[in-house]
Amino acid sequence: MQLVVEDSDEGHMLVNFVLRNRMLLNMVLSQNINLLENSFAPLMHVPKCRLLLHFDVKRAYFKMRIKRMRQKSNRMSFSGNALRVNVSRDSVFEDSFNKLRYASADEMRRRLSVQFDGEEGMDAGGLTREWYTVLGREIFNANYCLFMPTVDSVTFQPNPNSWINPEHLDDFKFFGRVVGKAIYDGHLVDAHFTRSFYNHI
Repeated sequence: MQLVVEDSDEGHMLVNFVLRNRMLLNMVLSQNINLLENSFAPLMHVPKCRLLLHFDVKRAYFKMRIKRMRQKSNRMSFSGNALRVNVSRDSVFEDSFNKLRYASADEMRRRLSVQFDGEEGMDAGGLTREWYTVLGREIFNANYCLFMPTVDSVTFQPNPNSWINPEHLDDFKFFGRVVGKAIYDGHLVDAHFTRSFYNHI
């Protein structure tokens, strides 16, 4: 399939067509999201067209792609081949950072198995959920200077003074990997950001 380039004549024609018919296109896609994988694929590849798709359509497409990635990863991985993370409760951020910072994309797609030092128990999902909760809180620790609360103290935004922390770029990258892993695994991270930050993501 030939991709449409946005700045080409075909790209301008496509954008104009989508602009005129966006309600109908969104209705069709909400009934059959698989169309974005083949005949309607240019709507995802041309940024101006993608902006005209409803959020629910884009979310359904994203979930479909994640599900397919998971299925492919499950077929390729063997049982017992989990991504193991051993952490101390006193240094969850540092231990997790050191374990995951060099993990490959394939390793990050594996099932996560968390063990807290000095605690017995097998991770049947509960320890992983707890790890996400504890790590989520730790990322907003003021000592790391990564995020700061807004005026309402409910949402967070990147701290403009994060450069004070010499590791801030590596820490932000690590946080992005954790959020990506949480989305991929279907876990919640207790992180509430400003709308402008979500728009940048």
